[in-house]
Amino acid sequence: MPSKKVVLKWGFDCLGYDVDEDDIVTKIWCKTCREFCEICEETPSMRARTGAVKPDCFARGTSTIKKNNFQDHVKKSRAHEISVLRLTELNKMKETPMETSRSAESSGASKPNTLMPYLQGMSLKQHNQLQKKFQLAHFLVGNAKSFKFYADMAEFEKKYHGVDLGTGYINDKSCREIVFYISESLKLEKITEPLNNNKANYYSILNDGSSSAKTMDEKELFLIKTAAFGVPTFNVMTLEEPSSTTAEGLKDALDSSFVKMNFTFDRKLKELGMCSDGAAVNLKLHR
Repeated sequence: MPSKKVVLKWGFDCLGYDVDEDDIVTKIWCKTCREFCEICEETPSMRARTGAVKPDCFARGTSTIKKNNFQDHVKKSRAHEISVLRLTELNKMKETPMETSRSAESSGASKPNTLMPYLQGMSLKQHNQLQKKFQLAHFLVGNAKSFKFYADMAEFEKKYHGVDLGTGYINDKSCREIVFYISESLKLEKITEPLNNNKANYYSILNDGSSSAKTMDEKELFLIKTAAFGVPTFNVMTLEEPSSTTAEGLKDALDSSFVKMNFTFDRKLKELGMCSDGAAVNLKLHR
């Protein structure tokens, strides 16, 4: 059996171990897989139905302490690959702002933060259930349907197609929360990361607003145009509620939109222009 000093020299951040009183390692395991793999004795047919991957011995821990074996686990194990992906997704979601806007907070709208405790203790089966709920919510909003349809569609899938969705997060509020995380992930993938990593070198902004005749509320929509590898794309940044309909209010809304995008560059170095209609307030905004 190797000593703790020897095992630490292997250089694996995900390596966990037990030692005896003489500092000899008696057992090793993969910390990533132990946290994220569902350690259970599922039959092959159950795994095929749920999409689960059977954990290898490094999820449970093994007394066979060989560097080559652990190296093969890190590089070749499908269970380890899935666990790393889940860890990456979780870390990204922890970095995601939990509040959609100051206006949402002032209006008393619910903040999308209740999924985090659920994710941290989630089993592989629950992960697969949640994945299907995300797909269902994405399909719903992609077809311009109300969140109110979400629960009925979930019930239909469970009853007539035998889809395992579990019991939690099947209501319109949960759908809204799921869609928030989908939108944050898409904005990170399509806007923030390409511009921060210089895959897209420049951008331009488009904005337009609308007012409610009934409530007199003003909403301002900000879109961004980028080009990566010569292909132009348009994406929505945020929908803001300006503090006022003056140029100062719109400028604050624009700044708020950029803060939420988590850009790491100086806007002056990448911003080519800003497009809007000919409203007087917009002309003042460009000055």
